[in-house]
Formats: sequence, C-alpha cells, structure tokens
Amino acid sequence: CITDMNTVMDRLFMFRRPAPELDNADVRAAIATDTVAYQKLVPLCRAIAPAEIQNDIEFVRLFDGAEASVASLMPALEARDAEAVVNVLRELRSLDRILFFRFGG
Repeated sequence: CITDMNTVMDRLFMFRRPAPELDNADVRAAIATDTVAYQKLVPLCRAIAPAEIQNDIEFVRLFDGAEASVASLMPALEARDAEAVVNVLRELRSLDRILFFRFGG
C-alpha cells in the first residue's frame, strides 16, 4: 500500500519543476486527481498496517505529517498558488520517501 502511495507521489512530484502552470485546467485536474488518490491511500495504508507498526512513534508522526501535508495541497491548488503547490509537494515527497524506505516495500 505504501508503494501505491509512492507511485501516486511520483506522478505528483513531476509538477514540482518547473512550477505547475495552474492556469491550465488540465494541469489542475491532473494534480487534483492524484491529490484525491493520495488522500484516500493515507488512511487506508495506515489502517492495514500491523498493530505493532501502527503504534510506532515514527509511523504515527510520518502518517500524521503526510495526512496534513496532502490536505494542504488542494487549497493551494484552488488558490492557483504555484509556489505553495511546489512547497507542499516538496514536504509531502520527503514524508512519502521516508515512509517508503522505513515501512514500505
């Protein structure tokens, strides 16, 4: 499941550089689609982890961070704030990679 999160994040992270052209409806739609997909995966992946992992402090911190970070992506997208979108993507990517290396794959 964390691998699925990472796959979606790979698609989202392509919009980091160059900054996304948020006046383009297709670009906004692509980011929105993957944002929603990632938002759905976060609680699912968290819930299916074994109990001993769900109680791991690092696991909790990383999933809390990913949940908060991805939640801030849609408002930045709706505001058409490319800099905010890029900053959220950088933050989310960091959390996603740590989750993948520590608990995924």
